[in-house]
Amino acid sequence: LDSFISKAIVSRCKSMKKIISYTFLSVVLLSCQSEMEPLPPENGDSALVDKVFSASASTKTALDGASVLWDSSDKVSVFDGKANRRFSVSVDTESAIIYGKAANGSSYCLLYPYDDAAEYSSGVVSTMLPDTQRPLKDGFDENANLLCATVQGTEVSMRNVCGLLKFTVSSSDISGIRLTSVGGEKFAGHVSID
Repeated sequence: LDSFISKAIVSRCKSMKKIISYTFLSVVLLSCQSEMEPLPPENGDSALVDKVFSASASTKTALDGASVLWDSSDKVSVFDGKANRRFSVSVDTESAIIYGKAANGSSYCLLYPYDDAAEYSSGVVSTMLPDTQRPLKDGFDENANLLCATVQGTEVSMRNVCGLLKFTVSSSDISGIRLTSVGGEKFAGHVSID
């Protein structure tokens, strides 16, 4: 009986040593883990934060009869002082939520539609208005209606940079329409918005 009790005690001691060893190892691993540096984001934008802007219903981007509406596929350029960031749009009945990641700052400039080649410097946005635009029935080319805003805070009031021209085509054999100005003014091309 003494031999059996001795073997049981030795067996329990070995089990306790394993438990203590595993517990010690876990504590060591956890303490090392808290000292490890987090990996930087792959794109190098470690200083970016989530930003959300709310655009009023009065400045929108697509036609619905006589009403102009935002569309959930819209993309917006947001200039944060460091780069031109691509933001997405979420739509509800009263407004559009413009969201994405940008450098934290006190003011931003927004441009619709998103243009990866657009630039912002000294309060002026430089972009292009295409000289060839797709006509859409009861609508307009999404690249032909530039909107711009500067914002401090989260409420955005986008302003139209261009005007729209409405016309009706009554023949099905028309392949295009060319507009020219009497004085030779440009309708399209490089645009500076301040």
